[in-house]
Amino acid sequence: MRATLLLLAAGLLAGCGIGSGRDEALGQALEAAIGSAPDNGVVDLTTLVPGPWDEVVVFDPGTPASRMRDDLGFDWPAADDAASTLENEDVEALVFLSGGKVTTWAAMWITHGEIPFGRWQASAADGRPVARFTVTRSPLHGTVLVPVPASPAPSG
Repeated sequence: MRATLLLLAAGLLAGCGIGSGRDEALGQALEAAIGSAPDNGVVDLTTLVPGPWDEVVVFDPGTPASRMRDDLGFDWPAADDAASTLENEDVEALVFLSGGKVTTWAAMWITHGEIPFGRWQASAADGRPVARFTVTRSPLHGTVLVPVPASPAPSG
């Protein structure tokens, strides 16, 4: 009986991917970092998000689980939970990937500042914008985060 339960638990963990659960503390830490960043300051996800990850996918409020799976390119078991969270129009989800597998995800209240929808790299190896965002504040638009362009890779 005990061996059967251990095999079942191992199977469930393998199907979900270790670390693929929602990280409440991470969402709160991201909100705090954005909320406390100075105007024209930079929020760098690579310094804020622990653990292995090489890419983050940001999903807007209202994103259905089917679109999350399509955008990720695989069946993510936690997509239904994330989509349920995104039913709140003031929440976005950040899904962190390492080697094409979800390591963790966080929900973040966008009242602190909204990270633009898209895929952001942890490094500038391929020249795409990295997971760094300039924070600007204005009375008209509130807190806005704009991706920082990647620096060209050093030659030579």
